[in-house]
Amino acid sequence: MRKSILLLTVPIFFSACHFKLSEEEKKAIKEELDSQRITRVTESEIMSKAHEMGRLIMSKIDSLYEINAGFDVLSEELGHLSEKYHARIEWAGNDDNIPEKYKELMEAYSFIVGSNKEALENLQVLPGSNLLYTRPNLKITSDTTILKGLWNIELERKYLVLELP
Repeated sequence: MRKSILLLTVPIFFSACHFKLSEEEKKAIKEELDSQRITRVTESEIMSKAHEMGRLIMSKIDSLYEINAGFDVLSEELGHLSEKYHARIEWAGNDDNIPEKYKELMEAYSFIVGSNKEALENLQVLPGSNLLYTRPNLKITSDTTILKGLWNIELERKYLVLELP
């Protein structure tokens, strides 16, 4: 708030003192004012951005997994991705140690795979307004499809909105 007041009063002060601002100073002030502009964002824009971010993160995970060929080396890289995209990335394997919050999702995906239907990515709004992007990891053979686990990417709404134009 103080920064905004300062940015608004500085041009007035300079013009009152008959000082001229250079083009660089004018541009810096304009950029600062533009960055603080309030714009209306629709829910569909946020959801589209969440899908885009989820797919982008998953493409990076897929390429890292191919390079490293295992989850052990991948965990450090996931930390870097989490920081970069302000997201929490978690793997939930198809075993008894699955976190409680992912059990329902795992059951739903297991049912879909068991019904020979295509298991696709999913996006949900979580309590507290964050979004959860989920993608199943499937092992497909000639006669069967096995659900190995789920990639869960929790995206913060605040950072999704900031990424929008």
